[in-house]
Amino acid sequence: MNHLDLAKELALQAGAMMLKGLENKESLEIREKSPADFVTNIDIAIEQMVRERLLLETPDFGILGEEGAGNPEDWKAQLDKQYCWVLDPLDGTANFASFMPHFAFSLALLKQNEPILGVVFDCSRNELFYAEKGKGAFLNHSQIFIGKKNNTNNSIVAVGLSSTSSEYLEANKFWYTHLLNQFAKIRSLGASALDLCWLASGRIDAFFQINIKPWDVAAAAIIIEEAGGSLCSLGSNSKKDFSVSSGSIFASNKALFEKFFKEIENYT
Repeated sequence: MNHLDLAKELALQAGAMMLKGLENKESLEIREKSPADFVTNIDIAIEQMVRERLLLETPDFGILGEEGAGNPEDWKAQLDKQYCWVLDPLDGTANFASFMPHFAFSLALLKQNEPILGVVFDCSRNELFYAEKGKGAFLNHSQIFIGKKNNTNNSIVAVGLSSTSSEYLEANKFWYTHLLNQFAKIRSLGASALDLCWLASGRIDAFFQINIKPWDVAAAAIIIEEAGGSLCSLGSNSKKDFSVSSGSIFASNKALFEKFFKEIENYT
């Protein structure tokens, strides 16, 4: 079995576990890992299932999963391996725990810290997004492409709101000011990997988040690139080359990408 087929198979198994968890509401266990950051017994069970299979199939690869990630030094030890799987067993846990149907499974394979394939599965809609480097991006069996809007003033940007801690407030203030000034509508949907796949398939026009983790973005990043999108990491008031471990992202089609940052350059 090749790596993409393995990732797809695991995604479908994870989706089945999510749906079963929602059917048995009385058995759903929810706890707060940190302020406004939740985990359920389903997150943990899916990550355990996926880890066991990946260790069996690819024993020499690193594995970085949200629920077993440890601290950033532990992340680096996994990401520094030539190949590393990056896993979010349940992206959008707060939505899932509230029975809001906007959550997903996300799995990427990195080679030397660069995503080479990614799978994101939205089991609520039975939508499997996937891509492999150089082979295009797909939703189920149909190829997808990023939207073609060329003006921010009629475009929708989705934002990830993962942190309100003081260390991010100033950076958020700068970027949100420019998002509000340029884009017609802002949405916060609560599942970064899935939001980014909606961008890749043309349902929204841009995505922004500060304090995003590797497992939130790794799979969707390759899907966006293969769908024809542009993405970058963010400095305090400028863009920089994208990295899954940079902690930030802005993504859109090429036209909106260039227009957004040109306005910022004029401002600064």
